[in-house]
Amino acid sequence: MRYSSHLGRRGARVGPDVPQISARWQPRPGIKAVGVFPCTWRPRPPPGVALHVGGSGTSQVRARCLELVAEVHRGLERTFNSYRDLVQLVDQLRDTALSDSEAKVLLYDLALDGRVIAPDQLGKVHGWYFTPEEMASPEDRERGFSDVEPRNAWAVANAVTRVARSWPAARQQDTGVALSGYLARYFRIHAPERPASN
Repeated sequence: MRYSSHLGRRGARVGPDVPQISARWQPRPGIKAVGVFPCTWRPRPPPGVALHVGGSGTSQVRARCLELVAEVHRGLERTFNSYRDLVQLVDQLRDTALSDSEAKVLLYDLALDGRVIAPDQLGKVHGWYFTPEEMASPEDRERGFSDVEPRNAWAVANAVTRVARSWPAARQQDTGVALSGYLARYFRIHAPERPASN
């Protein structure tokens, strides 16, 4: 048996007596890749694989590729839409001024009503919002407190994320999603949607 591969050619054969599988995949216009591989004859391809003997019928391979490209496109579109919504949420939270009593109520609601943070973490979040100098390490002092100094809803969110920095990455992400959703409901702002799983 001989092996032959080439680009841009459809239905090539190594020899008339050698069964072959030819697959053509086009991830986007202008890129073509065709591979011809010797094989033994199989009455059916493996499940989920659409390969054809002889190389001329590659429509199923193309269809599977187009489904994959469409699915990636839908996923990226949902991600960018969620990002756009998140930017709008951040802008609106920055514009939402809070008095000290309103900030305290919001912090307690985050722990008790929203369950965004555990009640035992409430003291740390309270400290980061009201007295960040006492909570800060030398690295934090060097970084500054501009994210928690303004008295607005965005500073409350930053106080929560300052506490969450020491948590595992998955817990940080879950807290961030819960925080943005709760703040959007609390202030009646359009919340970014969590991308659905495929």
